[in-house]
Amino acid sequence: MHKGIYLQTSLPLGPGPTAAAGVTQALQAAFARLHPDLHLRIERLSAPNAGGIAKLRVYIEGDQEPAADFAAWTRAALRDAVAAITPPAAGRGLRAVEEVEDDDERGLVLPPGRRATPHGDEIIGPGPEPAAPEPPAAAPLPTAAPPSATKPGCASDQKPG
Repeated sequence: MHKGIYLQTSLPLGPGPTAAAGVTQALQAAFARLHPDLHLRIERLSAPNAGGIAKLRVYIEGDQEPAADFAAWTRAALRDAVAAITPPAAGRGLRAVEEVEDDDERGLVLPPGRRATPHGDEIIGPGPEPAAPEPPAAAPLPTAAPPSATKPGCASDQKPG
């Protein structure tokens, strides 16, 4: 099964603006040599801070059985590659290697009426559909003519002739 993971760590490079020069190429070469079944893509490498520590963010992908722990495998692979490019006398290694979510949403296309949020996508728009309008009130039924006040056969019911 094809898998991918974003990892982030602090990489000891040493102080100075030139400390990061060539690190990306050296790290990619060491990673490819040590773990040819994985692909490493360096997403970000910050300039080292005053203590010589740079932030490194990578994406690693490869094929592995579904039940296998891909995160553990890729963390170990990244540690191996960093150890290969760090001089042993320096005694430095990676600090914590953490899995991170991809926060790059360039090119993200959501269905209409949705927007991206830090917790996934959510529905936007006017809200729930309005209720159906009430039907118009029925016109009153015609009432029967009032009964005649006189009894049939009375003189007032007869027509003059």
